[in-house]
Amino acid sequence: FETDGEFVIGYRTKKSKYAGNTIYEPGKTYEAPFFSTSDTKCHPGLYLYLTRQEALNEDSDIIKVWAKPEEVHKAGNKWRCKKFWKVEEV
Repeated sequence: FETDGEFVIGYRTKKSKYAGNTIYEPGKTYEAPFFSTSDTKCHPGLYLYLTRQEALNEDSDIIKVWAKPEEVHKAGNKWRCKKFWKVEEV
């Protein structure tokens, strides 16, 4: 991840694709109602991509978010976090 002070920067689709239909809005903070540090690939959390290009491979409507490194978990080739801040459209 890129870093910005105490945060890591990640990217994701603007709209939740698999759990619910949340559309993440700029300037807001979002927290997963459930979060798991299990090593299985499909568990609760807010999923992130490391790069803008990885997110663009999923959808053309993506956002940039800031998360705390201690709240980010990798399982397989996926990353998820408990909470992200400072949503910004890219």
